[in-house]
Amino acid sequence: MANNAIPAVEQQLIERAHQAGASTARDRLAAMLPQCGFGELGTCCRQCYMGPCRIDPFGNGPDKGVCGATADTIVARNLLREITGGAASHVGHAREVVLTFYKAVKGEIEGYGIKDSAKLRQIAERLGIPQDGKSDQEIAQEVAERALADFSNFNGNPANWLRYRAPRKELRMWEELGLLYHNPHVEIETAMHRTSMGNDADPVNLLLAGLRMGLVDGYSGLSLATDLQDVMFGTPKPVMLEANIGVLKENAVNIAMHGHNPLLSEKILEWAEKMEDEARQAGAEGINIVGVCCTGNELTMRHGVPMAAHNLQSELILHTGAVDEMVVDIQCIWPYSTVAADCYDTAFVTTDPMVKIPGAEHLEFDHENPDESARRIVSR
Repeated sequence: MANNAIPAVEQQLIERAHQAGASTARDRLAAMLPQCGFGELGTCCRQCYMGPCRIDPFGNGPDKGVCGATADTIVARNLLREITGGAASHVGHAREVVLTFYKAVKGEIEGYGIKDSAKLRQIAERLGIPQDGKSDQEIAQEVAERALADFSNFNGNPANWLRYRAPRKELRMWEELGLLYHNPHVEIETAMHRTSMGNDADPVNLLLAGLRMGLVDGYSGLSLATDLQDVMFGTPKPVMLEANIGVLKENAVNIAMHGHNPLLSEKILEWAEKMEDEARQAGAEGINIVGVCCTGNELTMRHGVPMAAHNLQSELILHTGAVDEMVVDIQCIWPYSTVAADCYDTAFVTTDPMVKIPGAEHLEFDHENPDESARRIVSR
């Protein structure tokens, strides 16, 4: 890509990265061009160890894998696995939010509450939960139980969040097409089984499974997480804010929040505000929280926290040298970011037990003790 097609601020940071002896995403992409044509077309199969099988759909090479799978089968199977991977990420995020919400409203953990009572009661109404004379806490417990029930549902009835959220017309159509699901974990397991060698080889059937997985992702992943996060932290409204790398402050302690889970970022923001005096005593003007990627957007929408970078810029902002700590949780975390952070003595902190990166410092965020965990991370 010509330099004049790269935003000026990114170009400066790319040059700074090179001066520090680090590579950037653009460099790493250029080093592997041309990328594998079989991979780009989706006609490379690695579902068993008789392969990898690489199918030429243009008639100039093999037209079937060792097992006999055609290009159409391989492409549909690969696509379903990719969709399933995305759904697993979003459903896992939602399940974590549901469990935390459930324990919070049951009084088993402290640090989280109900910020949007109206949305809570709207959800309860759509789920058919009676509300007369009940407190928000009582209603929240029933809502949480309905959400949790979807993860242990084996009775064949459509998932609660699918029935609550989906438009009625589409719900009827999906039922006629056999696309309704009852348990997101079962669908994810079935999709992985279905796409293993020696199972489903019908491209149409595989694509239909992909549509089912799209519903799993949309309703038991994205919608479920969004609904309960709104109840816990408030429903976002349009805000005016500043964005880009200039939101980093020269004389402040700059903490960049990167990832997807507001269970962490909301607490980091809360404790950053509580610890402003400690930062000033250490010689700074205060603590400046900035957002990166999706969890940054959550903070932006609810609190007006400025956005420093999107995902493709996540490692570049470290080359400003102004970020004192980047705190990450799940999804979209680039492993090379630790190399960039090391160039400037920036603390790069992972917080989730399933996301550990060589070169990062791991300070685990405990959802059952969120305040102490957040205080420790901000103190770092």
